[in-house]
Amino acid sequence: MANNIKILMVGDSKGTTDLIINTLERSGYTIHYNRVETKKEFNRAIEKDNWDIILCDYLLPDSLCLEALNTLQKKELDIPFIIMCENTDEDKAIEAMKRGASDYVAKDNLRRLAPAVEREIRDARFRHDRLRIAKELYDAKILLDKTFAS
Repeated sequence: MANNIKILMVGDSKGTTDLIINTLERSGYTIHYNRVETKKEFNRAIEKDNWDIILCDYLLPDSLCLEALNTLQKKELDIPFIIMCENTDEDKAIEAMKRGASDYVAKDNLRRLAPAVEREIRDARFRHDRLRIAKELYDAKILLDKTFAS
């Protein structure tokens, strides 16, 4: 497990944010985070910094949760996106997963949070490493082709 992680929190409750951060810190993480509450703040945050993971409250005004997810997809950013929801909203969270969210965690079952964060960050790093290696191999092949074509 990586000890230092950068989290973009999307939510309007400082209390919920504090609870989530404390839960992850008790699991051994050192957290660097920013909390945003609006679409404008979200867009600015994803342009400004590289985030390891995004934790988004499902119950936000103006469908911000789904808009944030759509923004990530449009910008083709491969950042794990976990929805934080109430038990009564699990069906909606599952529907959001079908639309591209990585996972969901019920706020009253935060035991799942640290393992979900660890898994999603590990999987994203694996995907990023695989893409980097594929690009390096492609670049090496181009160089070899140029060398032998001469």
